[in-house]
Amino acid sequence: MKTEAHADSSGGPGRPRSQSGSFRSNAQHTETPNPKDFRSSIHALEEAESARMRGNQSYSSGHLYDAISMYLLADRCLAIASQLEASEHRNSGIDSAASEDYSERKRTCGMAVRLNAAACYLRLGQHRECLTACNEILKDSPDNVKALFRSGVALIELGDLPTARARLQLAHALSPADESTILPELQRCERLLSSRRHWPGGSGSSYSSPMSTPRGTRGSFQGGSPRTG
Repeated sequence: MKTEAHADSSGGPGRPRSQSGSFRSNAQHTETPNPKDFRSSIHALEEAESARMRGNQSYSSGHLYDAISMYLLADRCLAIASQLEASEHRNSGIDSAASEDYSERKRTCGMAVRLNAAACYLRLGQHRECLTACNEILKDSPDNVKALFRSGVALIELGDLPTARARLQLAHALSPADESTILPELQRCERLLSSRRHWPGGSGSSYSSPMSTPRGTRGSFQGGSPRTG
């Protein structure tokens, strides 16, 4: 399950200056657009799609912080597109959201930038940010295998093994064809749970729903809003 750009480079630039916001802390600075920068909701969507593709190119080159910056920009453009839809409908009766092509493009782009960002965060070891991006996807698409898998791996690293196991088990059940990717992480989680049960006072066998959210990870993927779909 690789990103949309089918990249697996390991390099990356030095850490850029930090920005405010949890998942934006290591993203390269990008000027935040506003609704006045766009002619229409369709224009905002086109800019989001363009930023998404630039992000994929950066990912393919191993420039993960630049990629995150572009995915954040794309997400912000999508949010502006939604704002413009409302004003267009109110002021001129234009209903872009009623267009099946427009709505599908917008949905696809939104899903992709979050999945792509999650892949970047996972590779950078930013597990809470990865989990936040995946949780945003799972709210609307609880059976998204890539989001389940990536968040499962992040949850292992964050120490929430029961929830990690539940998500990885669901991902494996939904996509047995990806066994070579999912099963090793599920087995790693099971080993860690088994070890935890043998710790003094340890208890790693409690049930957890795949959709459980660990404390401190309820932030939203937004901001001028980052595998890819």
